Amino acid sequence: MKLQAWKRLVLALAVALLLISLSGCFDTPEGQWLAWAFFGEWQDEKDLNPAKEDGSVNPEGVANLGKRALTGSTGDEESDAALDYGWIGDIAEADEMMDEARKDRDPEKMAEAIKKRPNDYTYRASAAVLAAERGNAPGWNVQEDAGEQLAGKPGDQVRYADQLISEAEAAVARITNNGARPYKDPVQCELLYRTLSSAYGLRYRAKGSVTASDLDLSNKYYYDSKDGCYSK
Repeated sequence: MKLQAWKRLVLALAVALLLISLSGCFDTPEGQWLAWAFFGEWQDEKDLNPAKEDGSVNPEGVANLGKRALTGSTGDEESDAALDYGWIGDIAEADEMMDEARKDRDPEKMAEAIKKRPNDYTYRASAAVLAAERGNAPGWNVQEDAGEQLAGKPGDQVRYADQLISEAEAAVARITNNGARPYKDPVQCELLYRTLSSAYGLRYRAKGSVTASDLDLSNKYYYDSKDGCYSK
């Protein structure tokens, strides 16, 4: 992914500050937000992202992070300097942990990642879907509520809703083998459909009438969560 010129300039300045150890510049929430805004793209530029944009594995990123873990260095001075900086290194570690938790469907590892980055709504979306597919209603409520609060702006709400929809639909397909087998229990079914209902409703509210079909889908999944999951 190529950075726009202004992003490249700001990111270059951020990394330069890291390299000369002006650590205090990023100790404020505003400074951390600025650097995080470009960190994902910086990961791509340096081939340190373990996942591609479509969610598939990026072999080069995994290899470089593995090299860093085994030898203490990625082979690139700039990358090492940035990863050595405390909270940026924590972001990379938390993202890698969350990616593993998503793949392994591991709630404990997911909880550890959330502890490292409690304000990341993308983590909360994954945790909500995992809680739903495990039939964990209290856990689902906590993660759903937290994620929606953290995704406060309309753009973030749309991204949060999109992720919930994508992960919940994947969970439904995986659990039911695309409809060929039943849910393990009605609660699992209800929570996954409620996730989809909530996500489509949130996306409708964030984008307005241009997504009228989202409102229909929100209502459909709401009724399915009751009638479809408990009808037998």
